[in-house]
Amino acid sequence: MAFEALRRNYERNAAEDAVIAQIARQALADVTAEDFENLVADVYVRHLSQQHLSDLADFTETSTGNRFFRTAFGYVREGKEIPRDEFMRQFSAEELVFILRAAESEAFVALGDALPRINEELAIAGQRFGERKLREFLNK
Repeated sequence: MAFEALRRNYERNAAEDAVIAQIARQALADVTAEDFENLVADVYVRHLSQQHLSDLADFTETSTGNRFFRTAFGYVREGKEIPRDEFMRQFSAEELVFILRAAESEAFVALGDALPRINEELAIAGQRFGERKLREFLNK
């Protein structure tokens, strides 16, 4: 989702300044989703225990958890806010119980508590990452 947010931000900036967009495109040409996964992992590990991270990963690896995040990502990719009622109607009653139980777990509560700080740090880390890539490009 962070990678998608960067892409959308890049597209907005490209529409405003084509020359800067071209430079950014060249500077970020070799950036991969794995680069962002590593950046995000570094931030998350500072705020959540190994057990919390493991529990969250276990949820995302279930068919319901995977579909939950794919569906949420679909809204993010389209730049839309997730409409709670519409979103939840996409799941069966059994899936909703599973999701709601997960949401009440210690791992998800810890994630909810840490998310404001995580998002702040992700914004800073993303900016620093972009600046580093630009410096590397300019020094070539």
